[in-house]
Amino acid sequence: MMPKYLILMLVIALPLMSCSWFQKQAAEPTPQLNQPQTSVSWTLEDSQAAAHSLAGEVLSLKWLSDFTVKYERTPVMMVDKIRNLTDEDITMDSLIKEFSRELMKGGKVRIVTLREDRPDPSDPKAQTDSAKNVDYVFKGTLDRNGSLDDGARSRLYFVDLTMADNHSGEMVWQGQFRLQKQNLGN
Repeated sequence: MMPKYLILMLVIALPLMSCSWFQKQAAEPTPQLNQPQTSVSWTLEDSQAAAHSLAGEVLSLKWLSDFTVKYERTPVMMVDKIRNLTDEDITMDSLIKEFSRELMKGGKVRIVTLREDRPDPSDPKAQTDSAKNVDYVFKGTLDRNGSLDDGARSRLYFVDLTMADNHSGEMVWQGQFRLQKQNLGN
């Protein structure tokens, strides 16, 4: 015959053990069969993520408050060029527009656009009155490591941006956004 304390322990332990088993069963996620696969190539969502991250970094730095205090106005900025160095057909217009939009959101800076008829603001010989009003110019690249043709299991995209003082040419900021994309087919 079992001692009373052993029976009491079994009476208490069995319901607790069964409850934890049911909780584990309910907590396990059911597999999703029709999950959309993430694109291995650069997408509009990637441009938005890069723009949000890089603009947030630029606007959080001390240079902005220093400029506002020194000149008693918001700085005028221009996104000059972001070149696609990948072998993919990726238009940089969406990244440039998204980055400009992210910069303007807080109202801390003003953005001017680069027009075809406006001289290159970084060319000192071609500085016009309107180009002289630009305080900072952004330039950058989109590049990639890893090629699916080589059997790579992933691609690493990175956007490198620099911000330079338009008048002195001094580099004020340099940032990078990295994005790893898995090749779900391998």
